[in-house]
Amino acid sequence: MAHVLINCGIFVGFCAGTMVLLRPVLVRLFTAQQRVVLWYLCVGWYYMLSTIQTAGQFRLFLPFLQLPVHLYDLITTQTWRDSLYIYEFNRRIGPYYVDLTQVPYLDAVYFTVVLAICAWLIYRSVQTWKIRSLGTILPKDDPCIKHSGTNIEHINKIYVVENLPTSFVDGFSNIFLQKTYSGQQMYQIFLHEAEHINLHHAAVKCVFSIMLVVYWWNPLLWLAFRYMVRDLELACDGAVLAKLRPEDRTSYAKTLVELGCGRQLWTQPLCFGECDAQLRVKAVLKWKPQSRRLQIGRFALMALVIWFFLG
Repeated sequence: MAHVLINCGIFVGFCAGTMVLLRPVLVRLFTAQQRVVLWYLCVGWYYMLSTIQTAGQFRLFLPFLQLPVHLYDLITTQTWRDSLYIYEFNRRIGPYYVDLTQVPYLDAVYFTVVLAICAWLIYRSVQTWKIRSLGTILPKDDPCIKHSGTNIEHINKIYVVENLPTSFVDGFSNIFLQKTYSGQQMYQIFLHEAEHINLHHAAVKCVFSIMLVVYWWNPLLWLAFRYMVRDLELACDGAVLAKLRPEDRTSYAKTLVELGCGRQLWTQPLCFGECDAQLRVKAVLKWKPQSRRLQIGRFALMALVIWFFLG
């Protein structure tokens, strides 16, 4: 089984590596949230499709809209096409990118590492749950929350915790806020964390977390995960800036610096900590609202990139 997963990991690694290679262009063409969508569709969704043996079948539906070249044609040989049935039982397996069927104890080593990673994530999750007992629950009818203008329907509970290194959201839609003496800072960091929930970032991170556990050996996936998490944070910053008044956007950048947004939080697989303080502050200061014409143009380019990956 391990040799099958390794070959799938090579395939998904090609997709992730292509996104990393195109990143200098994607950063200039698309907003952070649009890049999050591309991460999910071009890498995460492609991974799910390949595991159910349907990758590369889209062209059957729209043959008249084919691009001159697709990613699938560039990284996939005919021998790999014959191996898309790897998850069917009692079927003869065809050639792979690499043949590791004769490597001794491969399954034992591979799945020992997978179990070790899962055990570490469970341990860190338990540590996060302990934080709940240290905090106080902020009611949703609190004026800071009620008048925030953000959707709180999908938020489970809001905890305010003293001496918390950084505010974050867990995989159960709970928000953990650093306790500060500034009402404005509390309001701004709540807006940021709430956007993770409203933008459904947990679904994106869930797929990438599964890939990292299963394909732990592939450095391209870890690099892609790093860039993807950065885009998640930048996407939330952009959503918050769209709700703030122009005079409050500079204070939001100051909040990012003062509350330690550069600290990386490694807890649950679906937790959202903070990262890349310098980059985020620069992005906040450069942020401008999008015009309708620019939005339409970017969505058209997104469709082109998605079709390049999935066509």
